[in-house]
This record gives sequence, structure tokens and C-alpha cells, in this order.
Amino acid sequence: MQMLSSTHPPLAKRILRIDPRWDGKFDLSDRPDASQDEGQAGQAKTMTRQAVANKAAAVAAGVAVADAMTAIDQIGNPKQETVDYARSLLTELPLAIKEAAREPYGARAIMYSLALDEGQTVRARQLQQLQDHADPDVHALTLTLMPQMDELDIKFRLPLIDIAIPALKQLSLSQYKSFKGNLIALIEMDSRVDLLEWSLQKIVFNHLDGQFFKLAPMKVRYSDLGRLKMETELVLSMMAHAGAQDQSDVEEAFGAAVEALGSGKLALLAKDQISIADLDLALGKLEELELLAKYRLLKACIASIGRDQRITAVEVELLRAFAGVLDCPIPPGMA
Repeated sequence: MQMLSSTHPPLAKRILRIDPRWDGKFDLSDRPDASQDEGQAGQAKTMTRQAVANKAAAVAAGVAVADAMTAIDQIGNPKQETVDYARSLLTELPLAIKEAAREPYGARAIMYSLALDEGQTVRARQLQQLQDHADPDVHALTLTLMPQMDELDIKFRLPLIDIAIPALKQLSLSQYKSFKGNLIALIEMDSRVDLLEWSLQKIVFNHLDGQFFKLAPMKVRYSDLGRLKMETELVLSMMAHAGAQDQSDVEEAFGAAVEALGSGKLALLAKDQISIADLDLALGKLEELELLAKYRLLKACIASIGRDQRITAVEVELLRAFAGVLDCPIPPGMA
């Protein structure tokens, strides 16, 4: 069995390379109050920059899953504003986090950090899980990176996942099984799975499971979305709620998706009518659609996201998760 730790520098040297100011101690103190306003930093940015960011995100999301017959050239040649915004995000990432995500030990620590709960009671149990079951060096790196990861803006989640995936592909099979088991355990530690936790594991595992396991091809059982009306309603309702500010926004987003789909009348589900378990069941059936029907559904999701010209990180992350589950993965960096 390949053991990456056998050829890796000692832990102290790796941590010092990531954080030259490290004093040799691990910070186990409570994180800052989670109620701090995270919007202040965003308000300081100019409107011009925000407009470019929104437009770039819209272009990236739209290009990524648009009809295969018309979007191939665009996927291969993303517009310059999209490339520029992606590069700007990478330059804004703290160096220690960016460097850690590019190697197998740090990549695991980064993914574990993204799954840590804000509440200290649950977090203490999560860290105990890592101490008991994760590679000791990965556990130590998680503790080292945790303070910076706690302060990270949500917009960096997808870029970090995209950077980490190539490094995670370097794991041995046993290392990947351990990593996957730990990440699932962290997510389920509080007995509930929220949307960001769900999307994290869907994106990561959809990219990596095929690398380590022999997966049976999915059988096509449905040629038309009309046969999966309830499942379609649930997915489009979830997408509408994810990016909307109020009920009128939800209704407009859902309406834009239904119009883009152009197939009959669909009913918007209330937020409390949707559960992660139901979402998994719905996507399990939608996964058995023929490819063109899947593209139609994803284009409807894009219409929902773009109806107000405000693209949020949660919406794009959810789109990436949906696309991965439907076996129409969006390449890293495209959305």
C-alpha cells in the first residue's frame, strides 16, 4: 500500500512551510462568535467589481451546462471576464490555505475544515472524530488551518474544492476510504445535513469516487421529464429557495425555471416541504433520465439562478452538486 506519509517532510516542517509564524502550538480555543456580520467586507468592494463578479459567475454557470450542441466552443474558451474573476479569487485566497489545498495532507485538512460546525459542542466531537480516525498529521494540519478557515468568505468554497480535488486524487485507496468516512462522519455529527454540507460531499465524491471505485453505469429509464414531475418540482423549488431573498423572489426564480423548461405546469414547493432526504430520492430518479432531458433540467436551474442577475455562491455550489449527481459534471473552475 502506498504510504504518502513515508515520503512527506516531518509535520513541523510542513506546518512552518504553510505558516512561517507558527509557534509550535495548536490553537484549541473557541472560534470567534459566529454571529459577526460577514457582509461588511463585501460592502467595501466597489459596485463595479461586484457587477463584474456577478456577470462572470453568470457566464461561468451558463456556459458550463448549456446545450452541448451550442456551448462546446464557449466551454473550451471561457470569456475573459470569467477568467479574470477566477484569477482574482485565487489571488485573494490566503497563501497558507491555497498551498495546503494543493497537497494531499492539506487538501484533506481543508475539506475537513469546511465541514466543521460553528457550534463548539458539535465541533469538539468532530475534532475528536478526526483525532481518533484521521491521519495524525492531517488532524494536526486541520487544527493549524482552522482559525483562517473559520474566517474564510463563502465565495472561496468552490475554488478551494477545485484546487483540492487533484491533490485528493493522489491518495491511496485506503487513504481515500478513510477520508470519505471521516468527511461523512463530520457532516452527520449534528444529526442534520444542511444544504452546503450536502453540496460539499456531492461535489467532492462525484469527482473522486470514479477514481477509486469501479462504478456501474447508470441505466436510462426515463426519456422525458414529464414522467418525473414531482422530482422536477422538488429540484427546481430547492434551487429557487437557495438564492431568493423573499417569497416574491422565490416565485420569480421558480417561474423563470418553469418557463425555460417549457413543459407543462409545475408547482412550487414551500421550503418546509423540502428535505435533504427527499432531494436525494428525487435526484436518484432524475439520474435515470436520458442525457438531453438532464441538460434541459440543468438549463432550467440556470434560468432560476440568473433571473435577477445576482449570482450567489450557494446557488452556484448547488448547481455544481446537481450537475455532478446527474452525471453531467461541470469542470472545475467553470462555475
